[in-house]
Amino acid sequence: MATTSRRGQSFWGTVLIGIGLGLLLVRQGLLAPTIGDLLPFAVAIIGLWMLLGALRDPRGRGMVAGVVATIGGLFFLAVGFGWVQQEAFLAVLLVSLGLGLLLRSWRARED
Repeated sequence: MATTSRRGQSFWGTVLIGIGLGLLLVRQGLLAPTIGDLLPFAVAIIGLWMLLGALRDPRGRGMVAGVVATIGGLFFLAVGFGWVQQEAFLAVLLVSLGLGLLLRSWRARED
């Protein structure tokens, strides 16, 4: 029961941080307040939540998905700002998959 409570607190804590950061970015004029523009930000926040859950898991389950979702969301957020070209997606995807696999294997070795 305590694990479920902590998992819920982690989820809602991550959601609140994400919403707060999103609102700050909109307020500063760095992010347009449309749903389409906020979707990559939401994906990155959900990815961070998955990554935090995977770090608590002794076997690191969900590590790859968390890394891919986080980096994917941040990538498309950067595309929206014009910082990177969308053509770099395959390279970013491969790097994030590799990073997720490395983190998962390192996590499994620690236990």
